[in-house]
Amino acid sequence: TSAAENGPLRLYAGKHIEVPAAFIAGDRDWGIYQTPGALAAMAERACTDFRGQHLISGAGHWVQQEKPGEVTDLLIQFLRS
Repeated sequence: TSAAENGPLRLYAGKHIEVPAAFIAGDRDWGIYQTPGALAAMAERACTDFRGQHLISGAGHWVQQEKPGEVTDLLIQFLRS
């Protein structure tokens, strides 16, 4: 059995994100490379209304602090969609 089946995440097993969603990260954030295929799975299977994946060039884990203008532009674009 998986950790999700036995732990506190079991409440979310088989669930989907059913509200509009987008993903914004820095292309230098090590977290996005930890589990190959995880970002694609989020877009294809986890979210029912996925509106885009955005990797901001030159930014790391603190993308909102490193590139605030670009993050703000993407958030406004998302909110308008």
